[in-house]
Amino acid sequence: MTLSWHRLDLWAHQERTFQQQLDRKMQTYPEMAPLLVIRVEGGVA
Repeated sequence: MTLSWHRLDLWAHQERTFQQQLDRKMQTYPEMAPLLVIRVEGGVA
């Protein structure tokens, strides 16, 4: 297995784990839907 395939496999495993954890949380607290908050600050270029 090459390093890039290993990284892809690791990423896929992390994604599945995150999704499983999120699913469990949504079953426990369905009214608390996850939100993505992004803060973008501009600077002088």
